[in-house]
Amino acid sequence: MIPDWFIEQERGVKTEGSRWYYLWQPEWVYRWDRQKPIDALAVWVENRNPHLPALPGWEREKEGEEVLLFDLHNVHGHFTEHFARWAYKNIPNWYEQIAESLIRVFPMMKDAKIDVNDAPNGQRGKTGYIRFPNRTPLSVDHFGDGMRHTFKVLTALTALTAGVDDKRPGLFLWEDPELFMHPDTLGRLLQEVLRLTRNKAIQLFISTQSLEVVGYLTHHIQVQESYTQLQDQYRAFRLELDKGHSYVATFRFQNLKAWLTQGMDPRHWGVSDSPISYRYRQPEMAVVFPFGEGSTERVVFKFIQSKLYANASFQPFVSVGGKNNFKQQIVGIIENEVILNREVRILIFRDLDAGENGQSVAQSFQHIVM
Repeated sequence: MIPDWFIEQERGVKTEGSRWYYLWQPEWVYRWDRQKPIDALAVWVENRNPHLPALPGWEREKEGEEVLLFDLHNVHGHFTEHFARWAYKNIPNWYEQIAESLIRVFPMMKDAKIDVNDAPNGQRGKTGYIRFPNRTPLSVDHFGDGMRHTFKVLTALTALTAGVDDKRPGLFLWEDPELFMHPDTLGRLLQEVLRLTRNKAIQLFISTQSLEVVGYLTHHIQVQESYTQLQDQYRAFRLELDKGHSYVATFRFQNLKAWLTQGMDPRHWGVSDSPISYRYRQPEMAVVFPFGEGSTERVVFKFIQSKLYANASFQPFVSVGGKNNFKQQIVGIIENEVILNREVRILIFRDLDAGENGQSVAQSFQHIVM
């Protein structure tokens, strides 16, 4: 039951230490020139170098504990009792972690508490409940599909991140993240998934038809300092199946960013017939003008400069020589700057006088630059 293709062309596949998989599903097996019974099967093999140590899982009878597959069916399904019980007992502050992630995607949920409990109406399994202060809890299934999608992705992924390490790496297979999602919410969800998997032994595979998914991932990895190390690992693949042959085009990060910047659509082999086109616009670095009373404030600014505004361009620090000189100095410098399509920030270092607080000082500067 081993196809000649694996042997005749010296693919380096050895039967010893390998795993063979066979699929008989006519609509998924494209072999128009079938000559042998084996040609009616899709065959693939997992093969490792016998001279290397076994990968985690090869000798384990129970596998798949570190693999998360999330698709449309998960959105409308419930968690198993086994999963919910394991996560509750083994993940510290699991509910709180879910709530923190959910708030990053849906800021309006900031006062909500999370529970995972029995599914309603006698249904099997466990589901999430969202509880606001002085309100009865609502099943997550009473919210829109976008919320359900987000909640169940984050709940399962939070559990996956807690169970992996270098010896037991994880795999997150995510089909169509764009389903049910508003574009703005989609961007925040993808950013949260990157945050959760950062520095974790988890490999992330996403299948999508959405250019927004590709654009958001590319953007986050480009501009977020904590994700820039992913640029060397980031790959996008365009797939096409034609007459039994699978064609793959591979995009590395810089190549993909160049396509998006030029308004080209990496989903197409040729020119798209779509009447709508997208172009990735890399945000300009913000220009920051720092002002302070004197030399002490200059020292403080230098100390914290590297920790503030990673995507910013700092102008020289200006010592205004006293609290009463801020307005004149700020207006004089800013009015001489003509910066189109660029964010301008003013950073002020000033100590508080007796009777002042941060809010009153902020209000005093509110109308300096209009």
